[in-house]
Amino acid sequence: MDPLSDVLNLLSARSYTTSGLSAPSGWGLHYPGFDGLKFFAVQSGVARFKADSCDEWITLHQGDGIILTRACSFAVTTADGKVQAESEVTPYLLKDGIADYGGDALIMIAGKMEIDKSSAVLLTRQLPDVIRIISDSDSTSVFTLLMNYIRTEKASLLPGSDIVTDHLMHLMMVEGIRRGVAQNIDTQPGWLNALHDARIVRALTAIHQTPSNNWRLPELAEIAGMSRAGFLRRFSQLTGTTPLNYLAEWRMHIASKALRTTSEPVKKIGFSLGYGSESAFSTAFKRIYGCSPMEHRRKSGF
Repeated sequence: MDPLSDVLNLLSARSYTTSGLSAPSGWGLHYPGFDGLKFFAVQSGVARFKADSCDEWITLHQGDGIILTRACSFAVTTADGKVQAESEVTPYLLKDGIADYGGDALIMIAGKMEIDKSSAVLLTRQLPDVIRIISDSDSTSVFTLLMNYIRTEKASLLPGSDIVTDHLMHLMMVEGIRRGVAQNIDTQPGWLNALHDARIVRALTAIHQTPSNNWRLPELAEIAGMSRAGFLRRFSQLTGTTPLNYLAEWRMHIASKALRTTSEPVKKIGFSLGYGSESAFSTAFKRIYGCSPMEHRRKSGF
């Protein structure tokens, strides 16, 4: 499995469609933030969007979309609209699976991706706050296809339509994250930056596939097809850390989830990640999280 898929699995990423909306001319609402990733896109009409953390209004045309990667409140209006109220107190009719505010000058679809809050920074700190999806290239045609499919499913009320639209939304979210990776390339070091170098990806994939292996720098350099010095330099340049530090941190992310979501003994978790003793595992865990594995488990309430 590739590194991005591994991280999304580790974060228990789950996407689902929300109601979407249709609105008349002059419409606009303010929305609360969502503690995860929030997606919406224009199916017809023109929208204006502004996150509260930004000063700029963004105009969205048909096929354009936005993914918010932080819990930031925001406003959406029609091209000629202004914010009139908070979304939570504004009535609407549910029509064909979307929130109808009394017109069709603007039709949007919306969705969310929930991720494990305890490890969310593993993904979100690598992405821009706002990912823009602009329908001006072949790579965005998939969004139009998926949007139309979701809209049809929402209106059909066929058996299984909810799970179909949720899976379609997950595809849209992953495509959007890919776009975010491309938009954020070279702006800051991080593991997502490394996904653009096939040689480094081979090493990352090896680490993700067998984190319990006693990896050494020469082995990883050989997998990448690079000299030891060249591999270390390129890996550090892209990710901001060394291969062995990355391995240690990836192991601890896996351990953290196991401690918070299972009753597996600490010793067994440590052994499964390649540590020869519980004390060695505890020392490595405390170096990353600042507390012992048992303290981490207690804090999570498990």
